[in-house]
Amino acid sequence: MKNFLAFLMAASILCSCNNSVNGIDADDHEQPGNSIANNTIRYTAISKVIPNDPAAFGNAHLVSNTFEGGNGILEFDAEITTIGARAFEDCSNLMSITLPNSLKTIGRYAFYLCTGLTNITIPYNVVSIAVEAFGECHALTSFDGKFATTDKRALLSDGSLIAFAPAGLTEYEIPDGVTSIEEGLFFGYYNMQRITIPGSVTSVGLAAFSTADANGFSNNLIVYCKPVIPPTVKKEDGVYLCEYNAKIYVPRASVEAYKAAYGWKEHSSQIEGYDF
Repeated sequence: MKNFLAFLMAASILCSCNNSVNGIDADDHEQPGNSIANNTIRYTAISKVIPNDPAAFGNAHLVSNTFEGGNGILEFDAEITTIGARAFEDCSNLMSITLPNSLKTIGRYAFYLCTGLTNITIPYNVVSIAVEAFGECHALTSFDGKFATTDKRALLSDGSLIAFAPAGLTEYEIPDGVTSIEEGLFFGYYNMQRITIPGSVTSVGLAAFSTADANGFSNNLIVYCKPVIPPTVKKEDGVYLCEYNAKIYVPRASVEAYKAAYGWKEHSSQIEGYDF
């Protein structure tokens, strides 16, 4: 796995854009407001949005990109079934986007650092969303459609929390029943001051709670971690879960287990017992 901080420094160079436990709503099948042609993506933006990679849409090739009065239309020569890696990465001018119902996959970093995006509806036919597809989308207030949690603040697929909408929040309690937290889930969301992990969680991704901003500033995050058995952490070089000024509270009977567990022992001086 790449070092997250190194990635942030490189992101601006790569960009070519212009400036219930399942958590699925009962009306997801209806896709309200999403009645566009399957070869079309519509968006609103401050200025024209240009995808980073014209080849990021699989067998569909971009044939026109019109923009007028804040509204844009991307038209392709075939149905859009995939939005690939980095397709709209760092498109800070993007405000909203309507995806076609033919869409099935969303790649890694597809909307990474789309800092103006406030809401997105996941079409019902989507079967997979890669890690950090919506990472560092600081203005996101909610998700709708497939995989949306009941509070609309996250996307949950097969028990794994894969995306988070942070706007306006300083605290977040991860829903009971979640079993996995993907890497970098809260990465860069420096307004977060408290995160609560339910007892159902069995695995945590790298840098999942690293909330420092691009300058390394952190709000002294507090993580309340309820699992009695330390969740497993993916084994990679340079493993870390959060900044070293964060506090991690775990069940009192489990303190020594956490301090000895891979991925957690690197934060042993930050771990304290707590009566949940």
